[in-house]
Amino acid sequence: VDGEDGKASDASEWNLIYEEESQSLSDFLLVNASANTYHPREAFATAFAIYLLDPQGLAETCPQMYSFMNACFESIQ
Repeated sequence: VDGEDGKASDASEWNLIYEEESQSLSDFLLVNASANTYHPREAFATAFAIYLLDPQGLAETCPQMYSFMNACFESIQ
């Protein structure tokens, strides 16, 4: 998803979403935030995996992250 035009995981939009929803993502995973959502890039990777494995769960728990991932996928199709 991180392409030639830059890294989606470094986008300012992602960083804002991360600040708003990282705790929800961590709660969804039932893990401590420092385990795999401690940094925007780690949270991006985690959200990416959840988008593939449980898109409905991501959409319900972290709707902005879901929308961001959906936009990323649409851009590469």
